[in-house]
Amino acid sequence: MVIHGYELTVVDDRGTPVRSIGDEASVPGFWKRLFTSLGLSKKNGVAVPEAILWDGRSDRGEFVEDGEYTVTLRAWDDKKRTVTGPPIVV
Repeated sequence: MVIHGYELTVVDDRGTPVRSIGDEASVPGFWKRLFTSLGLSKKNGVAVPEAILWDGRSDRGEFVEDGEYTVTLRAWDDKKRTVTGPPIVV
């Protein structure tokens, strides 16, 4: 299985997303898909880091207010199968 992408999402106590951290492999072109389906080429994936750190900033780079935030990690493979971890309140 090849990890195609992952996303760590941070939402505030009102459910508003404040930060998204992740990566996703680019969609291959026709020839790459053909060679991969024939077993002549390897599938592209992303390197998932050992740890993902949130520095308390929003997507705009500003520090968010003190309070409760919920963090969720989601990952998916090249067949669009998705796994979502349990939400963690920080």
